[in-house]
Amino acid sequence: MLKHITIERLQEIEAERAQTETDPNFKTWMHELRVGTLCITKDGITRAQQMMADWNQSPLNKHLWE
Repeated sequence: MLKHITIERLQEIEAERAQTETDPNFKTWMHELRVGTLCITKDGITRAQQMMADWNQSPLNKHLWE
């Protein structure tokens, strides 16, 4: 899914997110729903999975499993 997102679109999404998070109505809504602000990013996990997929497809590691 992330393969189809351009850098420009990703930057737009980040700008929209930042704008939403600073909106007082959004903050009120979050408070009313008792939603915490703890945010866990999965960028590291996603990157590690991509690196493993790349490694598994690499011809360099084929001799390790023979």
